[in-house]
Amino acid sequence: VMAEQIRQVFSNDAIEVTPYWFDELRHNPRSPIMADLALLSCNAVREVLSPFIHPTVPLLIANRTLRLDVIDQLVELPAGCKTLLVTKTAIGTTEALETLGEIGFSHFSIHSFLTDDYDLCASIATILLFDEPEQIPAWATKVIDLGVREIELSSLVALAHELNEPLKTNIPI
Repeated sequence: VMAEQIRQVFSNDAIEVTPYWFDELRHNPRSPIMADLALLSCNAVREVLSPFIHPTVPLLIANRTLRLDVIDQLVELPAGCKTLLVTKTAIGTTEALETLGEIGFSHFSIHSFLTDDYDLCASIATILLFDEPEQIPAWATKVIDLGVREIELSSLVALAHELNEPLKTNIPI
């Protein structure tokens, strides 16, 4: 998704975008990745991905955000509400917590099977997830699909600056 967004915002084909996934790199090690720049999905993956990226490649951490309709749903949660964040990986949990924290949500608590006691998690009926409906537990009464987190405009501008390439003037944000 990040790769597609980057392709959409640059005004020419001068930018070659090659997406990599941690599981792919971990299961198929290769020589360190060489590039003009590595854009990482969040700060939490820097330590995990650094061994796969050549040390001379500059790293840029993408600030990512949620769609406005999702933010509205989160704002409407009652103060003190407990939510269960359902992700497949610890990195996914860390990324989600980082994104929600950066946006400033503090009126509800976020729990996860990966970090909290199962019995506590099994008592929480408000579920947060990222476009993974197969992860919804049977006891869920409210589900908020956080969807795909898009790269914030500030990170796109930083990327354009680092690559010395112009952005389209009609960026779809």
